[in-house]
Amino acid sequence: MSEKKTWKQQDANIIRLKAREGDLNELLARELGGRFSEYREKWDKAAGCVLPQDFPVHIDIERQFGCNLKCRTCIHDLPEEHVRSWGNTGQKLSDDIFRRVIDDGRTHNLYSVALNGPHCEPLLSRSVIDDIVYIKAANVVDIMITTNGHLLTEDLSYKLVESGLTRIMFSLDAFRKETYAKLRGGDLDSVVKKINRFLEIKQEMEKQLPVTRVSFVRNKINKDEVEQFADYWIDRVDYVGIQSFMNPCVGINPHYEEKEETLRLYDEEVSSGFRCAAPFRRMLIKGNGDALSCCNWYENIVGNVYRESVYDIWNGKNMQEIRSTVNGPVESQTLACRNCRVSIAPVKKKGDV
Repeated sequence: MSEKKTWKQQDANIIRLKAREGDLNELLARELGGRFSEYREKWDKAAGCVLPQDFPVHIDIERQFGCNLKCRTCIHDLPEEHVRSWGNTGQKLSDDIFRRVIDDGRTHNLYSVALNGPHCEPLLSRSVIDDIVYIKAANVVDIMITTNGHLLTEDLSYKLVESGLTRIMFSLDAFRKETYAKLRGGDLDSVVKKINRFLEIKQEMEKQLPVTRVSFVRNKINKDEVEQFADYWIDRVDYVGIQSFMNPCVGINPHYEEKEETLRLYDEEVSSGFRCAAPFRRMLIKGNGDALSCCNWYENIVGNVYRESVYDIWNGKNMQEIRSTVNGPVESQTLACRNCRVSIAPVKKKGDV
């Protein structure tokens, strides 16, 4: 039997690495050394909802809010008044504040940075290469971006490979161009060509990093393409992510119900009773400086980096209160924490399939 498993032999939520390369973290530890292993030990320790250090292990930095696509699974598909409630496309985290955040991380042992929030396209930022270089110089061992790939150019691909970027994740969600157009509204052939050229450039430069991932959010529209998607990409990229749909529109009716009806699959085992480790591991910083305790939801604001340091916010009263309630009784949780759980695992209704 072949070593390479098929998608059907694995769980619905997977990150699949090519068999010949082994575990992703082992691969990165070989490339990045002991500091990466130390980082993963602290990340795993936080999974028990304990603080492994007095500073975030990982920070998501949204340099500017906005995206060049309007994907069905995302808030950018909503009417403009709802999108504005999540962020202002005119606001960008200033260079001075960005550097202050990273310098604070250098002092307090920051291990990992992602240069985007859950609803922003990092390649819209003209400073993305300079930002990666600055983060790398601050002894941050794991630097990543998640992108739709449409803004990749030949020159930018070379610069990303040279920059010190550790991981690049391409969000695709489709194998067929018709499905891609329905879900993302763009040209699949164009972005696949750009990703394949990026992979060629990485090979030409004889670089192991950044490791590359393509992601597929499984839903009613694309559910029949999972295996074709995985089979196409598995021997091209370092790993393939198959994920469940999270509805970002909890509390925004009728958009929440519309996305549940058109996208949600109920053939997967998802638990609403999970323990959330996010406020013990990470922080999200928005383009306006707001610091949030959650990488998925924009409502748990715990401070602002224009007024406070990341260290002070992380150890402050607001973060402590969220850590004390996030896994407690539902009535004690913040509205954002409750909404987040519903977005992942809503109550199944009679007749849902």
